[in-house]
Order: sequence, then C-alpha cells, then structure tokens
Amino acid sequence: MRLLHLVVFCLAATFAFAQNPNLKIVTWNIRDMGRTKSAEEIDQMAQILRGYDVIAVQEVVAKDPAGARAIAKLTDALDRTGADYDYRVSDPTRSSSPHIRERYAYIWRTSTVKLVTRPTLLSAFAKTVEREPYLIEFSWRGKPFRVVNFHARPHDQQPEQELAKFRSLMRDYADQPLFFLGDLNVVSHHTVFAPWVKRGYQLAMTGEPTTIRRKPPEDGTSWYAHEGDNIVYPGQRVELLERGLLDVVAYLGHDLDAVYALSDHAPVYVVVGRME
Repeated sequence: MRLLHLVVFCLAATFAFAQNPNLKIVTWNIRDMGRTKSAEEIDQMAQILRGYDVIAVQEVVAKDPAGARAIAKLTDALDRTGADYDYRVSDPTRSSSPHIRERYAYIWRTSTVKLVTRPTLLSAFAKTVEREPYLIEFSWRGKPFRVVNFHARPHDQQPEQELAKFRSLMRDYADQPLFFLGDLNVVSHHTVFAPWVKRGYQLAMTGEPTTIRRKPPEDGTSWYAHEGDNIVYPGQRVELLERGLLDVVAYLGHDLDAVYALSDHAPVYVVVGRME
C-alpha cells in the first residue's frame, strides 16, 4: 500500500511539474537528518520532494559529517528522478549546547534557479538566537530573490522572542523578494508576524497544523497536531498560485512507523507564478 501511494503521488507530481514552469519552494524539518536515514528512506524523501525548485532543510545533524553526507545522498536521489540538483550545507550553528546545534541545507534544481551568492549563516544573530539562520540568494527567470532558512527554539521556550529579532531582514534585504521560512514554532496568528504583514508579507500556512501526531487519531480528526512550519513570503512582490502541506502521512499509507522514520514534520510549500 505504501508503494502504491508513492507511485500515484510521483506520477501525478511528474505530470504537474512537467507542465508547470512556475517556481516551487518547499521547506522541511527532516528530524535527525544524518546516519539514521536509510537508503530507502532517502529515496522516499526524494520522491516526495521531486520537482521542487528550492528545497530548504532543517535539523541536519551537526555533530559528525553524516548530516552533510545525508544531504548529498538526498541530492543524488533527486538527480535520479530525472532532473539535476545541487546543494549546500551550512556550518554548524553556534548554539549554546551541542544538543541544540545543527546544520541547515539548501537543495535546488539547477535548470530552474541559479545560485547567485554563496549561502551563509547570519552570524549577526548568533548571540541572540539558538540557531542563527541560513541565507541564500538565487535568480529565477533573471529575477534575484533571497531565502532565509531558520529553525526556532521549541514552542514552550518563547520562540517568538527569536522571531522578533528578524524584523530587520525586511529592511536589510528590501531590494529583492525575500522568503523567510522553516520550522518557526509559532502559530500563524501570533502578533510577532504583524510587522511582516504590515510590510506586505503573508504566511503560507494560516492555522493549519504541520507536525505529525505520535498516534493515529481516534475520533477522525487530523493526523496533524500543531502549527509551526511556515513560509513567510512577499505577497506584494510575487504572484502566489498555490500553497500548502505535502501530506506525507497519506503518501506513506498512514504508516506512522514509516512516516516517523522520515520526520515528525511535513513539508510546507509555495508555488510562485510571477516575481517582481
């Protein structure tokens, strides 16, 4: 059954992306992305992510080279889906504890977007947040844009205090469209996003949970538990065609063991049709 779900999903995705010239951005907190991921699990990730142009990953293992190697393996698996991809992995974040420290990664489809500048951790935030964000600049159809990848501290540790420090990004990078994304660990209606909204930004996920329950729901409710993963996009500078969550629970036939082998989060995506 799990294979059937993946085959159906991949066939649909292949057709849709072959017909669609738009820019597709996805973010995924892949829990413990490193030596714990088997070749089969990495192939499953590639089938889920295939066709996306910019892939931002959080929770890449930092304590040994296995995290970076896992991203390289995922990139190779994406190449085998029929398109060429490249990737970059950040240095470890300057977190207060080795247990919190991690790397970020970007993977991108080289036929669609071009790397403009070398990605970098934003060291100016290293003393004020647990995991400083990872900035990259691409161009798409000749239009430059930036992506900032961030993993906030847990929801019970006031991550909104970290997010509040990033208001300066809107000013510092006002010359280009900016996508601020990742595992933000804050509900979409929180007032910390108000300054972004006031400047014309919008949130891809508005009230929809993105973390996966540890047990099947007993009353027919959602398989998803909490908000947190999101993409804050420049609504006045891009034409948003689609946004949402990639339902990995359904793709893997509601097999929670298989789902949790990948992550306890689902990917969140946007599709952009035009950019100013």
